[in-house]
Amino acid sequence: MQTQIWSRPTVFPPGGLDADDLAQARRALTVMLTHHEPYGAPVLDRNWNVLMSNAASTRIFSLFVDPMTVLADIGGENLKVMRLTLHPSGLKPQGHGRSKPLPTR
Repeated sequence: MQTQIWSRPTVFPPGGLDADDLAQARRALTVMLTHHEPYGAPVLDRNWNVLMSNAASTRIFSLFVDPMTVLADIGGENLKVMRLTLHPSGLKPQGHGRSKPLPTR
């Protein structure tokens, strides 16, 4: 006998993570990001927009590129990780010219 599992799609309130209904989730994410230091950790939505990040994540990206410069260049109000990674002024030039893969341990 097969059992069918019915599920409803997850519906988030309008306003994204800033909505009042998600205050508890926002606090939990803040605690997780804080305790994840000194390692970088961003919180992304399904469209790869950076919603939150800890200080280490900002420091890591800032070693290679100024995220605000790329954001100003691509336009928009949200910083997308994929655009930051693949943009010519982003992280893409950092990996250019590498003909061999990095060695493994």
